[in-house]
Amino acid sequence: MNYNKQLAAFGIRENIISIKPFGSGHINDTLCVTVEEQGQKKQYVLQKMNTDIFKDPEGLMNNVNKVTAYMRNVIMQHCGDPARETLRFYPTEDGKMFYTAEDGSCWRLEDLVTNARSYDEAANAEMFALTGKAFGGFMADLANFPAEELVEVIPDFHNTKARFQAFK
Repeated sequence: MNYNKQLAAFGIRENIISIKPFGSGHINDTLCVTVEEQGQKKQYVLQKMNTDIFKDPEGLMNNVNKVTAYMRNVIMQHCGDPARETLRFYPTEDGKMFYTAEDGSCWRLEDLVTNARSYDEAANAEMFALTGKAFGGFMADLANFPAEELVEVIPDFHNTKARFQAFK
């Protein structure tokens, strides 16, 4: 597939080195895009959002932007590195947070966090414990986030109690 229109919507028209499938996700279609910018290689994640699951891509991206902006501030207060510790999405040239293609598919662009790994499952109990600790830290950092500003993209998606009950 040719991704030139998707990338052009975000201002990427030249110096594209490669576009390759990325990760092992099962919800969205994800690509790693490598470009040359000012003599340096830069990598992005170009993602086709699954609008069968996320029927309100505008609401979804509104939520993502609010949470990531909030988290950037929290991370900076903790003297962390927001470029490594939270996502950064790019707007399209017309200021939208995603691009809608002629076929109705919705695309977003974000920085690829380099020198990082993600895992589909915990290899051992220690890794599982660290995952829980990281999630708990994330929830603690979001404790003062104004959740009423979020759009309910999936019913009870942000309802931790209901999700936990469904999990049990």
